[in-house]
Amino acid sequence: MGYRIPEDLLKNWQREARRKAVIWRKSEEREGEVISARDSEQAYRLYVLALAGSPEKGAMNLLREQADLSAEAAYFLGAAYALIARHAEADALLASAVKSKTRGYGYYNYGSTVRHNAVALLCMTYRGEDQTAFNLLTRLGEAFDETSYFSTQDAGFAMLAAGKLLEGFDRKGAMKVEMKANGKSEVITGDVPSIRKKLPDPSSPQRVELTNQGSNKVFVYLVRSGRLSGVDDRKRSAGLELSVQFTDLNDRPIDVNALRSGDEFKARVRISRQPQIGERVLTDMACTFVAPGGWELLDKEPSALTGHNTLQHSETRDDRMLVYFDLKSAQTSFDVRLRAAYPGTYYMPPTHVEAMYDPAVQASVPGRRVEVVR
Repeated sequence: MGYRIPEDLLKNWQREARRKAVIWRKSEEREGEVISARDSEQAYRLYVLALAGSPEKGAMNLLREQADLSAEAAYFLGAAYALIARHAEADALLASAVKSKTRGYGYYNYGSTVRHNAVALLCMTYRGEDQTAFNLLTRLGEAFDETSYFSTQDAGFAMLAAGKLLEGFDRKGAMKVEMKANGKSEVITGDVPSIRKKLPDPSSPQRVELTNQGSNKVFVYLVRSGRLSGVDDRKRSAGLELSVQFTDLNDRPIDVNALRSGDEFKARVRISRQPQIGERVLTDMACTFVAPGGWELLDKEPSALTGHNTLQHSETRDDRMLVYFDLKSAQTSFDVRLRAAYPGTYYMPPTHVEAMYDPAVQASVPGRRVEVVR
């Protein structure tokens, strides 16, 4: 799993990680604020060092003796001890993690309940607690079934932990499942971890029955995918208001439904917070502006954000501009310079803005048809 990396790069990382592990202290200052209880970050560092075969045992022992160790730190540290066959320490940390009332994750390390359970699953797997680990795996699966949103941290740790657990399970023969659909019966078999089967016409009502005829436990997922026919004319607004206005280069409003080839103009993207959000800083915001096929983006980056807001990163591709920022004021806006280049009728996809780690904060404007004429 993962990628091969140059040996020198790995050695340099290990050297730096060990240096930070040795000098780490419980409290540190970030952006003028004293941040405490970041023990989970230190525990993760020690876990990865143990995984790389370079355990920093002194720092591990020092962290283990810390009072009020958070649950996530205890799980990571327990996994580190399990990796170096220090089972008594690993068992003690497992017990303390279960009892801990402090989770140890938050904004600075993008933690969540899903990731916490995935870390616990990793630790239980390394310690050989297969039944407890399998119960956690089931809980993770239920969490993914119940929500349509999960961060890269959630997904990454969950898949890593699940894969590590399932590495140790031997399948008892081939998968064998009988499927009845639309009055027809079929036995699906295969000596593989997963099988995908296409159902006939999923848009019409039908009854599907599955019977496990093999010795392995089988999980079934129904996946339906497709694409919108025509224009996505849905406007979304949850905690934010989003608008896109088009002007000429002198800031006079224009109609982009029938631009002439060669016309240059601007799109002004404005993001405003709704009252229920309050005045808190909205961090890790992402806005995606996508131009229709007949337009060209003329800027490599957006204009400066208005208000006291911080542009963290921007990226311009052939047909879109990606803008990442923190929203500190009531609203902000930025401009994108464009040119109508190729005659024809095109579809302009929706413009979208969201808080990357908070699905409750997002907004979009509908897509539309535009035309470029000679």
